Amino acid sequence: MSILFYRRPDYISRPPGPLNASACQRYAEKSTRNKSQIPQELSFDNIVANRALPPCGLQDFMDYLVYVSHDAENLQFFLWYEGYKRRFAALSKQEQAMSPERSDALAIPEGDATAAVDASKRPDAAAEEIDIGNEADIQLAERARSPFKSVFDSRTSLQMSDNRTGDALPAVKKPATPSMTSAELLQVAHQPFRAEIHKVLLNYIYPSSPRELNLSHRDRSALLHALSFTTHPSAFTPIATLVTATLRNQAHPNFIRWTICNGNQPRVVFVRTMGILNTFLGLLTLLLITLSKASRWWRILGAMELWLGLMTLIAAFKGLCMILHYNHGRVLQPWEDFDIEPESDPNNSNPGSYNMKPKDGDETTLASSFWSQRSSRLDAFGIGNAFDKERWLLQWRQTGTLKKVFGKAVWVQEEGIRLLQDRIVKQSQAWAVLVTIIVTAAFVALPKGGFY
Repeated sequence: MSILFYRRPDYISRPPGPLNASACQRYAEKSTRNKSQIPQELSFDNIVANRALPPCGLQDFMDYLVYVSHDAENLQFFLWYEGYKRRFAALSKQEQAMSPERSDALAIPEGDATAAVDASKRPDAAAEEIDIGNEADIQLAERARSPFKSVFDSRTSLQMSDNRTGDALPAVKKPATPSMTSAELLQVAHQPFRAEIHKVLLNYIYPSSPRELNLSHRDRSALLHALSFTTHPSAFTPIATLVTATLRNQAHPNFIRWTICNGNQPRVVFVRTMGILNTFLGLLTLLLITLSKASRWWRILGAMELWLGLMTLIAAFKGLCMILHYNHGRVLQPWEDFDIEPESDPNNSNPGSYNMKPKDGDETTLASSFWSQRSSRLDAFGIGNAFDKERWLLQWRQTGTLKKVFGKAVWVQEEGIRLLQDRIVKQSQAWAVLVTIIVTAAFVALPKGGFY
């Protein structure tokens, strides 16, 4: 594509409501226009495999989803699911046979999504009808009557907390399985990774969970119904398909578009203002010389200021600062430039108190502590995604405007981003030259004003 007409990847908005197949289809249709605008080294597969360098690494992608688009749970679930498939495939054939693959028999009948989570109709006494082993096995089968019962019981007894707020999680309705014999219940309880599935439900599936996926009632019910029979990865296939399509065709193009910008919002606003000012000064110079008695060729002097203003303005509207780009630099995002921590006193009851100036020699420790907090979001069962109480946010709000504009800058390591930025800068220069020639020629063609 010609440099004059290169565009960043189009922004793909997210419609309200839960994840659904029709929205994912629209994402796929819109993302086809972005294929020529995103180089292969910045593909979704390379980023999630962490083969790209900052600012396009996996941690950068996670930061974008947490702090900018606010849907990091999709990537967190995706990373867990991909790892889960590999670990399940590594099991022995005998262990895999204990968890059959999801089939139509495990699907919820049309119009019966609510029935999938109704209370079990099997009598409690059914456990005594079949000899399934010793007392321990009977107790295990009883706990397996609903594969999720023991988890909810533990929520009540242990007062499980939300990692983001420290508040107790609200109670949610317990899903139950259809009727099963005691032998079938025992087999379900012994399925591989059953305990891990409980953790996934508590973190991603149940309402008000720390990383709740935006699922419809039917999709959630169908998943719970399938997981009541098996822990096979295929039970998650419909959900994983929606999550992957959203990440690949909506979140990823938006992330690349955002990453191309080398300045934060205050810096970009400042550069745009400077571009408008230089453009205005160039036009004013052309106008004043035209109204004077000076030779028309003196009007060319305004062309340089006009070109500089137009070039800066066009690049700035694509999020680029020309000064930073000269050395392929970028401004650190506020969560990257973190240097404060909460008070270390565990008995401190004031969440608003901070150590604004760390003690001598503690800078490395504090930076390492916050990096651990950021990187923990890559863990399948790490902290929640809310950041309203993170310390960098208070520091950013207290930072002066000039310091925000002229913040710390680092080198852009990823070559793919540098190439895209080079293309945008060359495009800005080319358009600025073209418009400047046309405008200057028009002013030169005008007769003298002769007013002074």
